[in-house]
Amino acid sequence: MKCVKDEGRYTVVMNAARVAPETAPEALPDTLLTMLQDLRLTLSVLNRSVGQHFSVNEVDLDCLDILSRHGPHAPSQLAQRMGLHLATMTGVLDRLERGGWVVRERSLSDRRRVLVRADPVQSQRITEHYAHAAQELRELCAVYPEPDLRVVIDFLRRVTGVQVRPTEKETAQAVGPERDE
Repeated sequence: MKCVKDEGRYTVVMNAARVAPETAPEALPDTLLTMLQDLRLTLSVLNRSVGQHFSVNEVDLDCLDILSRHGPHAPSQLAQRMGLHLATMTGVLDRLERGGWVVRERSLSDRRRVLVRADPVQSQRITEHYAHAAQELRELCAVYPEPDLRVVIDFLRRVTGVQVRPTEKETAQAVGPERDE
C-alpha cells in the first residue's frame, strides 16, 4: 500500500483482496472485519499524507473534519466527540488556531461559552486534496444498484454505532464534567 501524489491530488494504491465466491458463509464476518481494518489503514495512509502536506497531524485533521462537516463546537464537545481529554483538546485547538485553521469565538447566546469554527478557506484547501478520491468513490458507487448502496450505507452506519458506544462512556470518564474554555 502506498499513497501517490499526482498533480496535487492524493491516491491510495492498495491491492485489495476480493472475496472468493466459494468463501463459506460463516467466514464472511471475519473477511468483512479484515476488509474494514484494511480500509482503516488505507484512510490512515491517505490522511497522514494530506496532513504532512499541510503540516498538521492526524488528530488535528480529524478535528478540522468534524468542524468543517458539522459546524462550530464547544471545546468540550469536540473533546468528547474525538475521545480526547479536554487538556489535550486545548493543545490541538492552540495549534490549529496558530496555523490559521480555526477561530475561537464567544457564543452570541452565552458570552461565557466559547465556540470553535473551521476557517472556510483553509477547509476548502484540504477538501480539494480529497476531491480526486471522492470522485473515484462516486464512480465506484455508480456501478452498484441503489438498493445495494442502501445496504452498504446501513451497514456502515451500524458499524459506526457499534464502535462508538463503548468509546463515548470511556471518553466521558476521561474528559470529566462538561465545561467550556
